[in-house]
Amino acid sequence: MAGVFQRFGSNPGGAGPLVLVVASTVPTGNSVTITDWGATLGVGGADTLLQLQLSTDNFAGSIVEVSRIEMPVAGTISKTLGAPIRVQAGQSVRVLASQGTPGEMSAEVLGQTSAGDIADI
Repeated sequence: MAGVFQRFGSNPGGAGPLVLVVASTVPTGNSVTITDWGATLGVGGADTLLQLQLSTDNFAGSIVEVSRIEMPVAGTISKTLGAPIRVQAGQSVRVLASQGTPGEMSAEVLGQTSAGDIADI
């Protein structure tokens, strides 16, 4: 039975790269197909780069950027991926943000699983 993949994260903002959506490792016997993701940058925030990243070792050394959102000013951007991203069992996914001008922000990653939900709510 297929399930829902929904991961959400938020942060008040700050210097340096920030993990906005914490790493989610796909359990054995499951896989994830990511179809959409997006972010909101609060008033005052600017020049923010968000990266959707995958890893085969829970981000210890293997990090691959698979999509990015650039936010020059506050607002909301939703991105539907032209080619969905497949995440296999044992691989991890997260969202990393780098801010030029710190501000509150949030991000969400959406998709489907092959077996059971992986969701924050």
